[in-house]
Amino acid sequence: MARIGPFGSLRARLLILPLVLLAAASSDRPAPRGGDTERERQTNTANHHRHTQAAQHSAQPAPFVISAQQQAPSENRIAPESQYEGAWYARPDWWIAGFTFALFLATGGLWIFTALLWCETRGAGELNRRSLRIARRSLDQARATSAHELRAYVFVYYTRVKPKESSDKSDRFVRFKYANSGKTPAKNVRVSARAIQVAAGSAVNLTNLPEASLMGPLGPEDERSRDVDIEVRNGSEGAETHLYGRIDYEDEFSRERWTTFHTWSDHTTGKTMHTAKDGNDYR
Repeated sequence: MARIGPFGSLRARLLILPLVLLAAASSDRPAPRGGDTERERQTNTANHHRHTQAAQHSAQPAPFVISAQQQAPSENRIAPESQYEGAWYARPDWWIAGFTFALFLATGGLWIFTALLWCETRGAGELNRRSLRIARRSLDQARATSAHELRAYVFVYYTRVKPKESSDKSDRFVRFKYANSGKTPAKNVRVSARAIQVAAGSAVNLTNLPEASLMGPLGPEDERSRDVDIEVRNGSEGAETHLYGRIDYEDEFSRERWTTFHTWSDHTTGKTMHTAKDGNDYR
């Protein structure tokens, strides 16, 4: 289809304008019956042609206009990073690592503190146990010292061979005395003694004792005496006389105590007996 230029379009419009005016004028009058048919056909044809051209003009695509908005050069640039964005403290990884390291240090410090506290507690416990042992030892020593100083001590301090008053000198006995030199009473005192006359240098069985006799309690500084008949062995006239025995008792601390004694004499009568080398002991 041929393109209509601008002058052609103007000319067409000027040619069509009288036709339009004529059509408008003729539309006011009544249509003729016969001869006006041809004229109406021409008018309709002209109007159709005009509408067709108008439709063609309206159907032409409108020129595409690109609106280019001029922008400043600085608007299209990428903004530079802030002076804090490139620093290490602007990165979350560093903060996580820092907190993790701080937590590690705190945990390690807690372990070290716990170990030191445990060592200190253990040392204190050992020191307390040592102090307790020392205190117990001191208490035991104090008790032992107290018991040693305050206990009863029963011992034999006098032995002598004596003749019987109603008999001749050949019938003799041994008298011995024992006393409590301690500061507390001796309870349940039991005495067992034997006096024998044997040949000089003969061995004496110190364990061969008669049954003990209960003598009752013995207070501090108290003393008692006891007479024991001399048993004369065959062929021992004029020989040695031995006195031996054992004293059992309880002290004030309810501890069993005992004292053994052994004396001898080579005289018949009238003199104190000597302390033997064995058989004298106490607990």
